Amino acid sequence: MYSFFLVVMCRFREAVAEGKRALVCNPFSLRISQHLAYALYCQRSYDEAIQQYRKALELDPNDASACEALGNAHERNGEYREAVEQWTRAMLLANDTELVPTLRAAKTKENVDSAVRGVAAKRLDRLLRNRERGDYVPAIRFAPAFAGRSSGRSA
Repeated sequence: MYSFFLVVMCRFREAVAEGKRALVCNPFSLRISQHLAYALYCQRSYDEAIQQYRKALELDPNDASACEALGNAHERNGEYREAVEQWTRAMLLANDTELVPTLRAAKTKENVDSAVRGVAAKRLDRLLRNRERGDYVPAIRFAPAFAGRSSGRSA
């Protein structure tokens, strides 16, 4: 997707415009819908990103990555309860129930930040164990876990 390439190049306005054009051509594409939402998120248009992630979830309500990304957008928008709700839903959809109680206990921004760091640390440990076992773990899987370990970043 060209819009995703534009995001990688930090050309967010162009990425959003390209994503909207692509969505007109194929309004039922989950991938295009998510790429547009991600471009909006990177542009810091969190309200619009939230709306677009919700549209993506209308196409596939069981998409864990869309739920997690929607949670990230809610967190950036200061909507912590909604963020925790979506992250929890994403974990349940991905059968990653071990970390759900950690998230559900978070009620305030500080608790959410702490829970996100805890979840990120556990995910990172899991990835490292898998790699040590000899499993191939793509580097891109490590990025969210490392980002989540720093204060105020979502995993």
